Amino acid sequence: FYALASSAGSSWDVLLWLSMGAIPGEEWIHYALVRAGDRFITYRAGVEVSTTTSSSAIYTGSAGVILGRYIATDTTPYDMSGYIDEFRFSKGIAKYVENFTPSTTEFTADQYTKLLLHCDGADDGTTFTDSADSAPRHTITAVGDVANTRAQQKVGDSSIIFDGTGDYLTIPDSSDWDMGTGSFTLELWARFN
Repeated sequence: FYALASSAGSSWDVLLWLSMGAIPGEEWIHYALVRAGDRFITYRAGVEVSTTTSSSAIYTGSAGVILGRYIATDTTPYDMSGYIDEFRFSKGIAKYVENFTPSTTEFTADQYTKLLLHCDGADDGTTFTDSADSAPRHTITAVGDVANTRAQQKVGDSSIIFDGTGDYLTIPDSSDWDMGTGSFTLELWARFN
């Protein structure tokens, strides 16, 4: 599990394979990626895993956000097999700059929250609601048979399941994703198969 970022959209020159830590099977783990000034930090279960520095701005593309899929530079898609419960993207703040105890309750929204998914919904439901306080909230579209499931959850009554065969979520382009050189925090609970 790695973090990647580009300054020009053509190579991973800002972050190249910055480790997010081991991926254990069948266990809920909190992961976070934080930018605090020029420092990028990854956390697994609240413990720092990797750090690197870069003063480069992160590339502002127009493709939007994809959750549950990574597209390699050769355009090969790699799909997630597992679950996500609680996903939050905060822009303009580095929420963690030292080891911490991850929250085991619903993430809360504040003035920095640009995307917040509680991943709670009807079993087999395909409606995914952005619970960020900032307006406008983002439209989230399911691709493949990604769905809510009550079979697994870390917080609340369900999570989102990705079966690894073409399931992912898309969120349209927005200035909320323009990170530049500013601080941000991306965090989620994940359970991989």
